[in-house]
Parts: sequence; C-alpha cells; structure tokens
Amino acid sequence: MNMPYKQLSSGIDVPILGLGTWQLQGATCVEVIKKAFAIGYRHFDTAAIYKNHEAVAEGLAGKPRGDIFLVSKLWHEEHHPDLVEPALDRALKELKTDYLDLYLVHWPKQKAHFPEVMYEMEKMRKKGKIRSMGTCNATIHHMQDVLNQGLDIPVNQVELHPFFQQEELAKFCRIKAIAITAYSPLARGAVLESPVLQKLAEKHGKTAGQIALAWCLKNNYIVIPKATSEKHLQENFAASSLHLSQSDMDEIRAIDEDRRLILPDFAEFDY
Repeated sequence: MNMPYKQLSSGIDVPILGLGTWQLQGATCVEVIKKAFAIGYRHFDTAAIYKNHEAVAEGLAGKPRGDIFLVSKLWHEEHHPDLVEPALDRALKELKTDYLDLYLVHWPKQKAHFPEVMYEMEKMRKKGKIRSMGTCNATIHHMQDVLNQGLDIPVNQVELHPFFQQEELAKFCRIKAIAITAYSPLARGAVLESPVLQKLAEKHGKTAGQIALAWCLKNNYIVIPKATSEKHLQENFAASSLHLSQSDMDEIRAIDEDRRLILPDFAEFDY
C-alpha cells in the first residue's frame, strides 16, 4: 500500500503517516527503521535531543534519499539566530544527508528571538539545507509572532489525540494554512482503554489505536506514532486506509478531556 501525501503551504509533499522515533536508541532504533521502511514508511521524525540521529541514519543507509521524508528539530537551548546553522550542520552530519525535508523549532521560546530564529530557518531553506521549516509545540501566540513578521509556518507539530483535541489551535492552523502533525496520537497507549474507541474498533474490525490514528487523518492531520514491534508498525501503517463516518467522528469528538500528557517545565503553553 502506498502512503497518501499531504501538500504543505511551502509546496512540498509529506507522507500523512510517519514514524516517530522519540526514545528509540541504538540497535533497536536501527532495526525499527529498517522494518518500517520495508513495510512502506517513508516519513521519519527525529530531533537533536533524541540523541538518535546516527541510528536513524544507519537504519536508512542505502535507501534512496529521494524516497525519504526526513524531519529533525532545533532544540530550544539553541534558539538563537547565531546557532541555527551550526546546529543544522551538525544534524546533517549525524544523519548523513545533505538536506532535511523538514526542520522544526523545538519548544519555541518567545523571549529567545523566536521570530528571528524562524527567519534564520528560512535562510537555511534558501540555501537548500532544508526543504521546509516549521515549529513544534508552538502556541497560537508563538505562531502569530512569526506570521506578523511576514514569515510562513508550513507545519506545527503538537501533542494531539482524542483526549486532547486542541480545537482552538487546530482552527487557527486551518485558517492560516498551517499543517498540524500530531505526536503522541495514541496518548501513550491510553486510547487502547477507551470504551468509545474500543466500540468503534469492534465495529470496523480494527484496533482502538487504528481508530485514533484514522480520526487524526480524517481531520487532515499528519501523524507520527511511535512503534517498535512489526505488528504495531503494520497496524499503524494500515490505519491510513481506514474510513470513519461522520457519526464515528462525532463520537470521538465527545471524548475530548483537554488531557495534555507532555508538559516539561520549560514549555510556554501559557504564552
């Protein structure tokens, strides 16, 4: 099965379902990447802070670069205009590639030159070191600061799942043509215990996890679930072909609890 693509406002196409690699390390990461590629995954998401660039590169070694959509992120401690290019060059070296398809500002800091950092990211795009840029964990206020400078934000990657649907942020992104990538779309496994998702899973002959992913995709979000077993990699990949009805979507919308799971002390979600 070929994975459908979504076109970003920057004009590039991204596979709508990819593999998140947070907490994947060493040989395990290498093998998971190899299995995922064999299944059909082409979108791989990593970050400098994950400390697995080299393992991701090893897993993708020998694969045609043009077939791969590779994402990494600029850690918040390097959110200064002078640090953007050196950090990117380091990531490129570790990932053994000449460019990234998408480079995200990881946990933006509104007091640390955030719009200026995004301007530097745009310069990296013009240099050909990245094909597109974006943000990760940006609030509406963060994004508006950037948009006010005349810069585009093709993607904002955020925690999003049936228990944390972020409707206000999602509406803002739709209006501004900012694609959303949902991380932790399975709510760290909590979706598997949801009676509503279990009922829908039985109805469709699928798993509750596949229902949660299909809900994200039906909402036109990109998703990057993490998995390690071949079984779960296969199940997640197959979710892209699952069709949910409007009544299914309405049932899932009703279970929103505003339950954020990822809240580090340096986050600026109150900005």
